[in-house]
Amino acid sequence: MQAVVIIPALNPGQKLVRLASEISSLFSPRIVIVDDGSAESSADVFASLKSMGCDVLKHPVNLGKGAALKTGMQHVLFTYPDADGVVTADADGQHSPQDIFRLAQRISENTGEIVLGTRNFSDDKVPFRSKWGNRITSFVFMLKTGVWLDDTQTGLRAVPLGHMPVVLAAKGSRFEYEMNVLLLASKMNVPLAMVPIDTIYEDNNAHSHFRGIQDSARIYFDILKFGFSSVVCTVLDFGLFLLLTGLVFGKGGTGIRISTVFARVVSGSGNFLINRYFVFKGRRSKAPVKYFILFVVQMFLSAQLTVLLAQSMLAVPIAKLATDLFLFFLSFFIQKKFIFRKDDNA
Repeated sequence: MQAVVIIPALNPGQKLVRLASEISSLFSPRIVIVDDGSAESSADVFASLKSMGCDVLKHPVNLGKGAALKTGMQHVLFTYPDADGVVTADADGQHSPQDIFRLAQRISENTGEIVLGTRNFSDDKVPFRSKWGNRITSFVFMLKTGVWLDDTQTGLRAVPLGHMPVVLAAKGSRFEYEMNVLLLASKMNVPLAMVPIDTIYEDNNAHSHFRGIQDSARIYFDILKFGFSSVVCTVLDFGLFLLLTGLVFGKGGTGIRISTVFARVVSGSGNFLINRYFVFKGRRSKAPVKYFILFVVQMFLSAQLTVLLAQSMLAVPIAKLATDLFLFFLSFFIQKKFIFRKDDNA
């Protein structure tokens, strides 16, 4: 049996009926529609989909896109256990029937990959918030996993049946779920493939249910916590550094290096405790040793780079800020990947 198409829907219009009709005429898959607590005004749409032969599942209240996708996949596992897998698509017209068909074909090739339909964000018709939101998310994903994906927020994905338990195990019930799937797949060494698709935005993506602030906070939660930790300790570090260079050791090369060491010892101790027990919640017995090594290397780099930038005619405070911004991203990746891994236990 070929792939089953799953489409979560919240208050859809006739556009969804047309999409289902075009998909059916193109390659006749089973189509599962998940009504995620839609208003009564969409009842006629779901009735039309049922009359077309689609499986229509219903959440009595809105539970979120992630919950709707899980409902659809669980239905496929129990109802169509001989399917090759599933293709998930959005109900807002961003995915063409031809691209959905192409991803379904990839599943039938049995490559063992989770396939992502990847949009081209250099296209002029991509809204500003979508273009930069996706670029930032791709960068955050790379920091957390070491893997670069051009489009981490795509809703068009093909998941082979064998990988569906991994996908269902990912946490989250709303938009953060799709990012969590990629994070878990990366952690489990599930191969991720990218296939270019048409970049479609209608009415500047006005019909998207993505809530910028709330849903972005869910997606970026770890790095936001890390950022909070770093801001607190950076303020302490920067304040001590300025105080020591201004009043105690001076602003020459030696004074900068000594001030950096003193300030980093104080701020670094606080940073370790916050990151261990609040950001990454690691309990590995070797974490303090690894953190100390990172701390020493970072302290050395901070001092040397600050001196080099200051000697390049930058003011000392600006040189310090530029250096520590670079080290912030480097430190996040190293701590996430090697020091406070989620499987670390005391």
